[in-house]
Amino acid sequence: MCSPTLDAEAVAWRGEIIVGRAAVPCVVDGSELEIEIEIEIDDHDTEQPIRLALPENYELREAEVEALHGSIRPARRRPRLVVYGDSITQNWSVSTPGSGWASRTAERLDFELVNLGFAGSARGEVLAALAVARSEADAVVLAWGTNAWSRVPTDEHTIAATLRLFLRAITDQLPDTPILVVSPLLRPEAEEEPNAFGVNQRQLREAIETETARFSAEHHLPQLSALPGKSIVSEAQLVDGTHPGDAGNLAMASAVTAALAELLSYSTDRRKMNATGRSGS
Repeated sequence: MCSPTLDAEAVAWRGEIIVGRAAVPCVVDGSELEIEIEIEIDDHDTEQPIRLALPENYELREAEVEALHGSIRPARRRPRLVVYGDSITQNWSVSTPGSGWASRTAERLDFELVNLGFAGSARGEVLAALAVARSEADAVVLAWGTNAWSRVPTDEHTIAATLRLFLRAITDQLPDTPILVVSPLLRPEAEEEPNAFGVNQRQLREAIETETARFSAEHHLPQLSALPGKSIVSEAQLVDGTHPGDAGNLAMASAVTAALAELLSYSTDRRKMNATGRSGS
């Protein structure tokens, strides 16, 4: 659904550059409509694939893509990046479809993105952990914890135990896959304000970071690491005190890209060392 007072558009991207866009008719009250959108592409680079982003509040049932001029061919297969998180990951607060931190991170690292961002949710659900574990991901980013302060609150002990089970489910199936855990971003109203269980956002964040480090050390998983979220985005980059706007998503993409690239580099080096050891034995 959408509001008739808001503009909606489909956006064509090459990497992080917009090469075409078109208005999308508003769909109200859950109606199902057959919509045809024509996007003119501004450049003709045939080597870099085009990524089409639709408004996040539309549900796509079926889609067909047709070239009005020239031809279409499948993009090359890229490694898979799976991200799990809440509305910040789902891209609620960006002005342009496809410009959220997860999309930008995937493009910068040349990955294909699978975005498991669930607005109002993402509290370390076991079913979500199993979905990530079975995704055949080449890299994983987990960015949750903000919704655990309010809505359905928890305490620092429970969130640590939940994360431990979430990581166990993933690493059992993806033991060599780089995993980056991004702790909750700055949330000014919640940093020192206790929730229903007497725990503030700072304590929940610290519990996530501490448990990630403990789990990594205990299970000898150097490709698992935590990225502290508090300093990634400034208060001025939040549009409503919780969600980062365009500048905040850019800042988050830069931080996540750098941290994940380091894990990817380490993982690649370790695989090479293991391969050399096997061939030399």
